[in-house]
Amino acid sequence: MPSVTVFTQPGCPTCAQVKGYLKGRGVEFSERNVQADESAMEELHERGYSATPLTLVGDVEILGMNRTKFEKALGAASEIMS
Repeated sequence: MPSVTVFTQPGCPTCAQVKGYLKGRGVEFSERNVQADESAMEELHERGYSATPLTLVGDVEILGMNRTKFEKALGAASEIMS
């Protein structure tokens, strides 16, 4: 399974939704709070985004809560591991 990173910020309901979805699937992830971590905010901007949540599944970037993209990225990762 590739590494999974979620860029979040406090009070973001969609961020909570993404984290809950990943936890429900048993996916381990690291969380980067863009309000508490200046380097996380810089990386978010360098990738061309200004909104959260942004989830990185390996090299795949997923903005917001998009089940189709998550299933595709996580499913492809599962198939690679099989």
